[in-house]
Amino acid sequence: VQGKQDTLGIGFISNSRKARNEEGAITVNLSSAERKVDFHYSVDTTPVDALIQRISKKDFLKGDVSYTVDLHTSGNHWGDVQRNLAGTIAIQSDSLDLFGIDIDDALTKYEKSQKFNLADLGAIVLVGPVGIVATKGSDFVALATIDVNNRERTHIQQLLAQWKLEDRVLQTTDVAFATQKNRIAFNGAIDFARDSIAGVQIAVVDKNGCSLMDQPIYGKFSAVKTGKLNITKTLFGSVINFVDAIAGKDCKPVYTGRVK
Repeated sequence: VQGKQDTLGIGFISNSRKARNEEGAITVNLSSAERKVDFHYSVDTTPVDALIQRISKKDFLKGDVSYTVDLHTSGNHWGDVQRNLAGTIAIQSDSLDLFGIDIDDALTKYEKSQKFNLADLGAIVLVGPVGIVATKGSDFVALATIDVNNRERTHIQQLLAQWKLEDRVLQTTDVAFATQKNRIAFNGAIDFARDSIAGVQIAVVDKNGCSLMDQPIYGKFSAVKTGKLNITKTLFGSVINFVDAIAGKDCKPVYTGRVK
């Protein structure tokens, strides 16, 4: 703990069996009438199933994740502190196993006539630490475990979820994950002020970042809904294989982030 020129700084570090490293810092500036607070917290390599078990009895995701939270706010009362909260949240992993569905197999054998929700495949990213806090684990867990086969699994070789928080709205900046054969990306926002999803689009994207298939998620936290499933017009036939497919030369990329 350090105090200097009306500024109080608290740094902390934790050594535990769960995470490789945990550290953070809180800085409170008391020099003006309105207090200013900066908060940093980073966790290096911690089991994701420990987070999932807090809100679900089903072990549908295993592996290690790392995450960093950088937030700042100002105010002398809790209401002001909440309204002024802003910053960034980043989650990443290079090895996760999703149990209950084989995403690559489902996309390889996709038929236009079958009942299919892209939201079932993509909701797992939103069940990360961000989704758990935002929805208290309610409907996102249901989305991620609906109509699945417990004998199947998907290996996620890269996951990145970078979010920006401003005016009580959590906005995606780079959110996507890659399996061995496909890449699924997210764009949209979560509105804490209205306890709702302002609109999140989940898309299977080609090598250029263009959408091959996409579906929106929206609604209140207590009643999450999925919209119409859209498939690019360049893919024809009753059976579609998304692996190595290209949306077309004139397509507009929906994902330009770091996940390959």
